[in-house]
Order: sequence, then structure tokens, then C-alpha cells
Amino acid sequence: MRYNKFSCLLFTFICFVISSCNAQKANRINEPISLKKLIELAPAVIFDETTEGISMKEKKELLANQTSANWLLCNKTTSYIVAKAKVPFSSVSMFQVSTEKKEPILVILTENEKTQSIKTMLYKNSQFESLDIIPKIQTAEFFKGSEKQNIARKYPYAINYTFDKSNKSFDVSISNWMNEELAALNPDYRLRLVWKETKFIKRKVKIKSN
Repeated sequence: MRYNKFSCLLFTFICFVISSCNAQKANRINEPISLKKLIELAPAVIFDETTEGISMKEKKELLANQTSANWLLCNKTTSYIVAKAKVPFSSVSMFQVSTEKKEPILVILTENEKTQSIKTMLYKNSQFESLDIIPKIQTAEFFKGSEKQNIARKYPYAINYTFDKSNKSFDVSISNWMNEELAALNPDYRLRLVWKETKFIKRKVKIKSN
């Protein structure tokens, strides 16, 4: 009888321990992950659009010491991190947004010489996967009137992105580099990419005439 009573108590205790462990594990899963930790976990491909690139070892060193063989952290806060190459002219700006389920998404703006790219990666179940949540923007969208739009269509992706640190969005502008014909046109609209719940949305505002 005593043996049975002891067995029941032991079984109850084991169930309690298992339940507590599971609860703690669930809480850890739901804990928000810091931007620094997210970048540390991310694969080295987040620097692939730069000339220099980076290894996992160098990335870890960069985050720990704010400097590495090829890179320097010139801006680092809890909201965004910007790395610049020691030999110009590459930079990588990173911040995070979250899905409705609180799953973190790493957003990477890469500037390499005169080219730019934006990459987004979802961190889920301890793995990263690429997402396609950046709206496509073409140069003609900055103009009204067929004459301006026809000129702009000759340079469909002459676009610059500027990271707005204040609200984790992007100001989008026209790149006039090597495009004298495009540089002669005054845009009719201003464009921004703003995070909204599950994706970036495009906001288009008419520029007032002087």
C-alpha cells in the first residue's frame, strides 16, 4: 500500500517537472529575439551582395567587437545596425519587423558602389527562409503623363532606397546616376515603403507644384 502511494506521488512529481519544463520551453520560444542575436544567427549570405562578403566567424567577431578584418559597425542600436566596409564603398543596414505571430523578419538593405538591394528573411523554427515582401517599383511610377513615363521606361529600375531609421521604412527616389535624360525630369510623386502587419506596402504621395 505504501509502495503504491509512493509510486503515485513520484508519478505526480515527474508530471509536474515535465509540465514545468514544457512551459519554460514554450516561454523561451515566444520570447522576442534581439536584433543583434538575429543577425548573429543569420547565415553569412546576408552580406553576399557586397564585394567583401563575410564569414560566420567574421560576423560573430564584428558583432562582438564592432570591428573585424573587413567591416566596421558605424551605427548600432537595439532597433537597427549598420555595417560599413573598411575599404569603400559597401554598407549593410539591418533592422527587424515581426509577423502577426511575432515571428521575426530580418530586413537587409545592401549598398555596393552604385547598386542597391533589399533582402528579407523570416526566422522560424530555428531556421531562416527568404521572403518576397518588397513591392516592385519602376521608375515610371514617379511620373504622370505619357511623355515623362515613356522616358522613364527606358530606365525601369533606376531606383534608390534610403533607410528611414525613425520608423523602419524606406524612402524611394530616382537614381539619376548615368541617366542625364532622366535627371532632366521633375518627379510628380514621392514613394515610400512602409511595414504593415505582414508585408511592406507602397505609399505614393503627389508632390505639390510650386
